[in-house]
Amino acid sequence: MSSDDYVTMGEAQDILNVSRFKLWQLVKEGALPTFVSPLDRRQKLIRRDDLDRLRQPVPSTPKKAAA
Repeated sequence: MSSDDYVTMGEAQDILNVSRFKLWQLVKEGALPTFVSPLDRRQKLIRRDDLDRLRQPVPSTPKKAAA
C-alpha cells in the first residue's frame, strides 16, 4: 500500500468539496472511516477509495403518495 492510498483530512475536504464540519459529521456517522498516521498520531488519514465511494451517485427511489 503506497502513501498515495491515503489523504489527510484537509485533502479530503478539498476532494469532496465539503466543510471541515461536514467531513467530521461523515466520520462520526461511520460513513467515512479514518486511520491514524504512523508518523504523527494526531493526524487522521482517509483512504482514497472511501472518498471515491462517497462521490458515487446513489439512485433515488420515488416516494409513495400517502393513501
